[in-house]
Amino acid sequence: MDCLKSCLDGLQRYVWSSTLKDSTWTSKEYEEYELEFKSYMQQNLQTLSPAEDFATEHRDDPEELQRKLQDLLELCKEANYIVVFTGAGISTSIGLPDYRGPQGVWTRKLKGELVSDDLGLERSAQLQPSRSHWAISRLHQNGFIKFVSSTNVDGLHLKSGLPKACLAELHGNSYVEECESCLKPFHRSFVTRTATGLFDHRTGRCLCLDEYPFSRSGVPEAITIFSHSHFSRLDNDTGRYCELCGGPLRDIIVNFGNTFEHVPSMEAQHDAAWLHCLKADLVLVLGSSLSILTACDLPEECLEARDGKPDGGKMVIVNLQRTPKDPLASLRIFAPCDEVMAFLEEALLGTER
Repeated sequence: MDCLKSCLDGLQRYVWSSTLKDSTWTSKEYEEYELEFKSYMQQNLQTLSPAEDFATEHRDDPEELQRKLQDLLELCKEANYIVVFTGAGISTSIGLPDYRGPQGVWTRKLKGELVSDDLGLERSAQLQPSRSHWAISRLHQNGFIKFVSSTNVDGLHLKSGLPKACLAELHGNSYVEECESCLKPFHRSFVTRTATGLFDHRTGRCLCLDEYPFSRSGVPEAITIFSHSHFSRLDNDTGRYCELCGGPLRDIIVNFGNTFEHVPSMEAQHDAAWLHCLKADLVLVLGSSLSILTACDLPEECLEARDGKPDGGKMVIVNLQRTPKDPLASLRIFAPCDEVMAFLEEALLGTER
């Protein structure tokens, strides 16, 4: 009973406080990884391309942008198998942060600024997909786009109507938890991640719940999600269990430093993305810095000549900042993703949305 009281006290403190002290950013694991990440960023961005500025945003002037958009349109018309690869830049227009833009999560964090753990995802349950999401979904429905790979965890591709079978969510989905035993996924209306360690993925059940008969049939959601003050006593699953096998549920977010060992189901997502990029004769990268392994290497898999594309494929990158993969691109567009995708949808579907 003392343990349950601690949970309720934690919930009360949440209600009266606008921020939570427990945070992935302040965990010991994160502090260790932050050093590795800084080293990685320096090595990957500065050492390999010391003359490049990967932080500053650039924009094509109107005349050049129109020329590039026409070039992109021709590439799309000529392509037989288009794969789209998306990053945080396709969600910034609806208020979600990116990671390496001037006000990006990592940009601010590495400057020592305070950054909220939820990254705006608590709000994204109410947000509608961006213009880019809708355009991608409609172009897929009309046969132009065959597959989408995304490093985003906001669930907005699915919300736009894109079929799950045509989407690889390489870093997971904040609104999905899966069974640790049989890997069955469960879609939720709330952000499932409550663990604060980089390598913790069970979604936050207090040990005290084992003492009560309702622990497997419906812990009050407020306690399950918000009792961060009690997380030091977690065994890290929520009290939600698999409907098939009874195994504990866990989030599927691929944190920095995680591998398939930490989130096993993501191996299938990566393999699907890899196979479709191999098959593609055009990969369109939207809003990605292309700087985090191993996802950043996937789009270029289209370039090599293979059966069905003897001349190899092409890669187009749309991003306001330069990326380490720019030299590999057949076309490099510096413009907002929404502007580019609105043009493509209207040009290819013949309707203005």
